[in-house]
Amino acid sequence: MSYRLPPSIQVDADGAVRIVRLNRPEQLNATNHELHQGLAELFPQIDADTEARAVVLTGNGRAFSAGGDFGYLDELARDDELRRLALDHGKQIVTGMIACRVPSSPPSTVPPSASGAASSPCPTSSSWPRARTWPIPTWRSASWPPTVVRSPGPC
Repeated sequence: MSYRLPPSIQVDADGAVRIVRLNRPEQLNATNHELHQGLAELFPQIDADTEARAVVLTGNGRAFSAGGDFGYLDELARDDELRRLALDHGKQIVTGMIACRVPSSPPSTVPPSASGAASSPCPTSSSWPRARTWPIPTWRSASWPPTVVRSPGPC
């Protein structure tokens, strides 16, 4: 499947795994308007990719992401319309990730079964130990460090 995304996001296929790379390495993949909008457009396209079974989110260069680009943050502080658009994109990113049928994770948590090593679309207890944990921020706390949850184990 061909993805229609800005140059600041690259999507490569490794079997059934889609490797999504933030591509602003000189800026440590700090989020600007183009990258933020691209992330808003990404997950509906991944969801439509019928061959995708897992997504790995990573960044080109030496950092996953430095957060928000300071120039972009300054623009957001001064431009009401751009700020409204950024809030809309943020909502699309979150709802797109939640609605996407394809699970996404940082590279260290992708189960071997996601690449097609197992015939089941769900991770098994042998391929994804229950002890694996993920940091997941909760809406209640909105604080750091995030809440840590256990993996779901077999489906």
